[in-house]
This record gives sequence, structure tokens and C-alpha cells, in this order.
Amino acid sequence: MMSKPQTIDIDLEIYQINENKLMIKDKRARYLFVFKKNKSSISFYVGVRGKPPYKPHRPFREISVDVLKKFLSMIDDEVLRANCDIFAEKLYAFYESWDQRLDEIETALEIQKFFEDNPLATIQTPRGEIVILASDGYSIKLSGGVVRRGRRTFAVFETTYAYVAKNITTRKGAIIETTTISPIMIISEYNDGKLTKVYLVDPDSGVVKVFDKFPVKIEGESKAATDLPTLLDSETLVKIYRGEYIPPGYGEVFSEIIGGLKKYVNFEWDERLYSVVAAYILFTYFFDFFTTSPRLFFLGPFGSGKTRAMITATYMSRHGFVLLDPSEASTYRSIEAYGPTLGIDESALNDRLLKIISAGYKKGLKVPRIEKARGESFILKLFETYGPVIMSFTDPLPEMIMQRTIVINMERTSDPNPERRDPEPHDFEDLRRKLYALRILRANEFVKAMDKVREKISGIFYGREYEIWYPILVAAYLGGEKHFESVLEYALDDLNKRRETLYSEEKTILAAIDRLFEARGEDTIRFTATDLQTSILELLQSSEGYTEKEIRRTWDTRRIGRILKRLGLRRKSERIPGIGPRYVYMISMEKFCDLSKRYGYECSSCSNCSNYFENTGEARVHENNGRDSSEPNGVENFSVSQKITTTTTITTDEQSEKMGIRQAILWIVSNKNESPITTYYIYKKLEEMMKKGLVIYSEKALDDLESILEDMENQGLLKRGFDERFGLEHWIPGDNIEND
Repeated sequence: MMSKPQTIDIDLEIYQINENKLMIKDKRARYLFVFKKNKSSISFYVGVRGKPPYKPHRPFREISVDVLKKFLSMIDDEVLRANCDIFAEKLYAFYESWDQRLDEIETALEIQKFFEDNPLATIQTPRGEIVILASDGYSIKLSGGVVRRGRRTFAVFETTYAYVAKNITTRKGAIIETTTISPIMIISEYNDGKLTKVYLVDPDSGVVKVFDKFPVKIEGESKAATDLPTLLDSETLVKIYRGEYIPPGYGEVFSEIIGGLKKYVNFEWDERLYSVVAAYILFTYFFDFFTTSPRLFFLGPFGSGKTRAMITATYMSRHGFVLLDPSEASTYRSIEAYGPTLGIDESALNDRLLKIISAGYKKGLKVPRIEKARGESFILKLFETYGPVIMSFTDPLPEMIMQRTIVINMERTSDPNPERRDPEPHDFEDLRRKLYALRILRANEFVKAMDKVREKISGIFYGREYEIWYPILVAAYLGGEKHFESVLEYALDDLNKRRETLYSEEKTILAAIDRLFEARGEDTIRFTATDLQTSILELLQSSEGYTEKEIRRTWDTRRIGRILKRLGLRRKSERIPGIGPRYVYMISMEKFCDLSKRYGYECSSCSNCSNYFENTGEARVHENNGRDSSEPNGVENFSVSQKITTTTTITTDEQSEKMGIRQAILWIVSNKNESPITTYYIYKKLEEMMKKGLVIYSEKALDDLESILEDMENQGLLKRGFDERFGLEHWIPGDNIEND
């Protein structure tokens, strides 16, 4: 019995075109068709994968559908012969439009030439001229990233390395075929929350277009020569591109992450840690959707399994790369080439690596390095080190890094792996395929979860604690209700510990205000910095044992005024008969309770604060009344003891009256500027103003800039805008700025 001829969907596109040659390929990369113009005839070639090229015995005088059909029917390929009439019609349509398509290309080149001939500006220099053609637009690292046109309109870039054959056209028109390891980039476009397009590009081209019109520059100065085993494999990349790979849901993949953890890591003393670490692993595949990347830190004694846990989590993560014996240059180059999730053991730790760990916490902050160029000259290069980091050490890190870190305290316990071995990258190959597919094909669900979780934790997390836990809670939310509850509970426990040690200055001021409320018995009180100094004196003498002289020297009225300003309290001038003018602060009980919650102080004057700290938030977590049935139900009956002490640090450092941090931020945002006022711009501007002596110098304020901006946004002094010209989110004056 004769077999039925095989039919396929025929999808052809132009591969290369010029005046003398037209190359057409099918998108499945099985066939290549070539028309070549000679002086008085047309040559035609057909390439079939795995077979030698086919060509007629002599060139054609003219091309028609019948001529093509007759030739294709004689080729030794079952699919081509069975569909020769369809192939012939489609190929002839391309041949007929050859001149028209060339004209379109020439028109595009003429348009480009117009802009080159009419630049924005020309600068004459002794060595020649500099021509400004246009703004540089979007840019993205070779390793991948996200380009955003709005909250729900964005393009996701993901890069892997593959062994490829490239046809390179020289300036003279010759084609050279080379085989090499080369990066391949897949892009998925989302428009208004819906996946609309998935396609492949060659990042070596330098520039690609998204949404058919916006150019994106690929920054790929550092390129890998070898594949990283934790990258997306090329076979899966092709299946995703062809629509042949459908990933499972987030919940199923999240459970698989936990299953992989349990094969190598034992968290028997706290089962919540499986959900926390799994959420961090899922976060690494979407870290570029956030402006901060918290660090994950396994801290414990020798033999506690901390290194095993680090390796396991790293190999599950996006572009996981365990760093061994790193040099300074190789570390920067590796980060630039791979955009990895770094796994760092204490054996590899050095001072340079600590700088990378610290700088890479915030997006946009770059590390300058001086490199030697040709001859004797040197050039300054800026490396962006933003990305996830997973660490395992026996000793705590510097305080600045610890404040940006999720700490997992490890304990000695039994080894869950029967082979008693560390994992290899191939152990999680199938899991990583699913996670990469979620990043490329279902990123819109992640963005939707970001909005929902932001509403749920509003009023619970502030500043730095929000930066650390918000990304992880988003990932846990997608894992399902059980995992979201476990991570939120763990985060609140962590929050309590942090609030016991942070904000000591603010807590001392709040405790002093609390005494004034208690003494006066009023719902709104007015006080001066001197009134607070007296209250602090009574407070610290009774609870801390300092002498009056030490307290007055440390807690002078100028320092008190700066802290009150940091808390958002504004002073007003009033004239007292017989005394003269003085500065007075005013605060209501409602405002005081809100500040107490923000800074972890349990006030004695308000019963609402006690209720808040005894049971943080069922009401807060369930604020979203319109929750659909698929959402996690939140957390019930958390016992969150927030009792604090009013410890403070005695210091003799005194600064003269200058512009405060918040006052300077408002000045920067309010002044007109052609470029977007991004967080990075504010950071650099503040740094510059501090060096000039215009703003009170505070390294802590620069480190906590994100927290300060978040707090000012909550007070209505700032708000977020989106600059369509640059495609960037930036800060603009808030609705309450006139009242400041």
C-alpha cells in the first residue's frame, strides 16, 4: 500500500536579498531556495538539510510557476515533491516582488541617510567632528533582561549559547560560513498583559527592534566562549520559539523546586525554609523586574550543610554560577557576559567580591574599573553588577550587607541524600527548562502577582524590609496559598528581629514623644526640640544609666530636629509674648501610632498599637476585598511581639545646619530636568551636593535612599511617573509637596 504524501504548513521568508541574489528559507530551517541573476538568465538552487544542493542542468531563460513546479517535482525529497505546487506559487510570489522589496530596502536606507545627513548637532573639534545622530534609546545586557513600555507592556529577553553555523557576508558581497559558539537571544513581547510575539535574534547584530519600531542596543562587550550548563539549552529554546513547549503552572513548578531541595538539603528544624528558598530560586528568573535584588545567605557552623544548600539553590537558579577562586577582572567579565545568579562560598570571599555583593543589590548602580587600552592609555569602564547572590559562610557579613540579606541560620542535621553528594547542574536540567519557559511565556502572570502582593503587604513592610521581602513574597504567592503563608510568616519573624536592632534613634525620639502624650493626656500635642530633650533626659537616665551631661551632649536640639525631620514632622515658627519666636512641632495620636508601626516602636499611649504588634495583620493582609478564588488567603493569627528597648548610640559628632536629605531630594525632584529623575540620578546628585557641603553628609542616608524615597512616596511628597521618551520609571513631585 502506498503511503499518503506528507503535507506541511509552508512558511517562507527572505533570508538575504540584493540586486543579484535572492535567498528564501522556510522558518523550520529545512529548505533554502536561491535565485541568482546572470547576464541573460536566472540560476535556481534548492538546498535540503542533510543533502547536497540541487540545481537545473542549465539556467532558466525565464521563471514561472510551471517552471518551478516541474523542477521541484524532480527533487529527491518526499515533502517537497508532494507540495511542489504550493512551494512553486510561494517562491514565484517572492521572485515577482524582488524589485519591489529591493525598492523598500533602498527607501529605508534613504530615510536612514537623511537622518545621517541631518544630525541633531555637529561638534567641531581639533581632531575632527562629532555628529550626534539620535538618542541612544533602550539598551540591555547581552545576558538578557526586560524592556518596559508600561506596567503591562514589556519585552523579555533571554540569551543562551549554542554551537552554530553562520553565513557572514563580507563587504564585497562574498559569503563566508563559520562554525562557532555564539549567543542566541529569544524575545517575547507582551502587550497590555498578553503574550503577542516570540522570536529569535542574533545579539551579535548589536541592535534589535521590539514592538516592530523601538531599537534596543545589546551591550555585549564581554562575551563567553563556552556555554554555562545552567543556561537555557538550545533544544528547548527552539521548541519555545516554535510553540512546541508548553510550561506547567507556577504552582506545579514551585512544588518541583521544593522536591529538588529536599533531595539535597534538610531544613527539618523549620519547614518554612523550603518555601523561602524555593521562592528565592523562582525570583532569580524575574529579578530584572525589580529595582533591588536581596541576597540569600546560609549562615552556620562547619558541617551544617550550608555549602550544599548554596550549591543546590544556585544550580536551580537562572544562569546559576558557583564562583571559585575569582580574580577581580574575571568576576566583572563573568557577570557582564552571563548575568548570573552568583553562588559564593567563604573560600572564594575577598574584599573585591564584597564590593560586588554590596553594589549589585540595586539596579543601575555601576562599579568603575580602569582598564588598559591600546598603547599606554587607560579607559574607564562601568560594570553593572546587579543580580541575585547566594552565599554560605560561617561568620556574619558586614552590617551594610546583612541589612540587604535574607539570612538562613543552618543547623547540623542528617544528610537527606542517600549518595551523600553535592548536586550537579544536570540534576536540575528539566526543572530549569520549565522555569525558563515561565519567564519567557508566562511573565505576564508574574507581573500581575506583583500588583496583588503589593496591595497585600501595604502597611506591613516599609523601606529596606520591603525591598528585601517584596520580590520573594511575589514568587511565593505564585507557588500557592500554603507557601505564601509560610514565607509571610517567616518574613514577619525576620521583621521583628530587624526592628529590634534598627532605627534606634527614631525609637528613642518616639519613646520621648510617647512620654509627652502620657503626661499631657491630649489627642494632639505641640512641643519643641527642647521639650523632647528633657523627655529624653528623663527616659535615658532612668533606663540607660547615662549622666545628664552625656545625654545633653549627645542629644542636642539640632540632632533632635534632624531626626524629627527624618520622621516627616515639620516645624512651624510661632511668637510667644515675652519670650520671642520659637519652632514648634505638632503631632496627632493617629500620626504617632502610624510612625510607631513604621519604626517598630510599641507605644504605651495607644491601644491600637498594642493590638497591631500582638496580631499583625489579618486585616492588613486581607485588605483586598476583590480577591479572586485563586489568590492565597493570607495569614491568620500571627503572634508578632514587637516590644522594643530605647537603646541609643552616644556620639560626639555634630554637624552644622545644612540642607537635610529629604529637603535636598525635594529640591532635586522639583527642579526642571530634561532627563528622568531616576533613583540613580538622585543618588549621584545627593552625593555631589554632599561633597560640596550643601547637604548634611550621611553615608547611611545614601545606603537607605530607596527606603527614604519609599517613605516620602507614602507621605505624598513624591510619586512615580513613567517617561515614554526613555521608557523609564522616575520620580516626580507628589500631591503634598506644596505643603512641605
